[in-house]
Amino acid sequence: METDWVVSAGVVVAVVGVVAMAFGMLWNTIKERLTSEHTRAAIEALEAGVQGEWDGWVKDAKKAAADGRLTAGERYDAMNGACTRAKSILASQGINLFTVFASEYLPALIRKIVVRRKTGDV
Repeated sequence: METDWVVSAGVVVAVVGVVAMAFGMLWNTIKERLTSEHTRAAIEALEAGVQGEWDGWVKDAKKAAADGRLTAGERYDAMNGACTRAKSILASQGINLFTVFASEYLPALIRKIVVRRKTGDV
């Protein structure tokens, strides 16, 4: 009798373990997919933010500058403007930009997007 109870408990533990493992694998797959979708959406929003700043004022400011370059202050304003535009786009999709990318990575991502645009690798 006691042996039956031990065997039954062992089977239950094994089944629970298998179910937990399967659920864990499913959750990881869902999480990875959501993360990649959010990452893709965030990059697209950052690209749209850069384009919006370019169309909004950066292009004209560069044309007006004697050397054709933005000042440090203008570059800062363009960076902040691109971030603000991207946050707004993502907020309308229910995505927080800072949950996808840490705030310290945003300037580097925006610089990468700007370089890609300059080299025509968009």
